[in-house]
Amino acid sequence: MNIDSEIAELLTLIREKREEKGLSQKQIAEALGMAQQTYQQIESGKTDLKLRTLYVIAEYLGIDITVSKSKGSNLIALNPDDVINKINKIDNIEAKQDDINQKLDEILDLFKKKKK
Repeated sequence: MNIDSEIAELLTLIREKREEKGLSQKQIAEALGMAQQTYQQIESGKTDLKLRTLYVIAEYLGIDITVSKSKGSNLIALNPDDVINKINKIDNIEAKQDDINQKLDEILDLFKKKKK
């Protein structure tokens, strides 16, 4: 099974779970704080899905996500809360890096102004 078919299968599962719970795309989108059109594009596979968004949708719908190693029979069951916490840590690191880069840019600008 290739990655595209696995993603399509997961998106089908998300749609089926949403319908099973009697929820509309609009209701899910509002609950997740996104536009209904954005959610529709995600569910239909018309837009690339961020890992964070996937886990938030899966968690909301009560879908357990299992990530497998490619080319192997070892499966790694991941708790969505653990994955979201790790993604949040990565986001925090990236935000700190952005702050550092911004401060470095400001320092460089100061040096450039002093040279003039």
